[in-house]
Amino acid sequence: MPRLRRPFQTGRRGDGYGLGLAIVDAVATAHRATLTVFARPGGGLSVTVKFPS
Repeated sequence: MPRLRRPFQTGRRGDGYGLGLAIVDAVATAHRATLTVFARPGGGLSVTVKFPS
């Protein structure tokens, strides 16, 4: 999963350009938020961003 946070990294199918999670990670880092990414058992990803209060 950490690989998917880097620019131009895509999932198994290679769809898209692989910028989405890299952008989300940069925004989360800039706002001191935590980004959690994990594979769902049925396929796909679960992505959670928690901002500090």
